[in-house]
Amino acid sequence: MRPTPSSLPSVTARTALPTTTLVRLLPAAILILTVLIHLPTLDQPLVEAHTFRQTQTAFTARIYHEQGIDLFHPKLPVLGPPWEIPFEFPLFQAAASVVMAAGLPDDTAMRVTGFASFLLAAVLLWALVRRQIGAGAAAVALGVF
Repeated sequence: MRPTPSSLPSVTARTALPTTTLVRLLPAAILILTVLIHLPTLDQPLVEAHTFRQTQTAFTARIYHEQGIDLFHPKLPVLGPPWEIPFEFPLFQAAASVVMAAGLPDDTAMRVTGFASFLLAAVLLWALVRRQIGAGAAAVALGVF
């Protein structure tokens, strides 16, 4: 007996898999675990494998904190006048100077700003993958990120 066309499921209909509690809670658990792992390291000094880049970025942020933010003329007094070395648009340094103004030490402010940027990127990646593919794939993407 052949099925009639009206009894077949529509090709265009989306079959939605039930979202389990685990898939809904996994992104929050991943982010909380990430925070707990990195929390003890936020007050370490900026003297690691990439010392030059870390301190160069921190120096510009410190100048912004002390002299005000000028995104189009970031100062870096290491090679002489005009004291400007354009590595990248200094939005990160400006954000870090705001964190410094909140009272955190320079190195800690840089690490907190970097970690906040990482968390923001992780949440945006999760939201993008969730919207385009689904909640399960978004949780996997977040875990890999």
